[in-house]
Amino acid sequence: MPDAANAFLKARQGALEKKGPSDDDTRELRAELARLGVVVRDEKGRQYWRTCGS
Repeated sequence: MPDAANAFLKARQGALEKKGPSDDDTRELRAELARLGVVVRDEKGRQYWRTCGS
């Protein structure tokens, strides 16, 4: 996983804890992660991720 993706995941977790899953910040960070080839799923306040593509 790219180093930038790890930073985005940490920032996204912080946004989830502060404001909830419907926040604009979490959506923007999800989009950035997708651009890096990382798909994120939220469940009960936790993030589950996987890489896609080559």
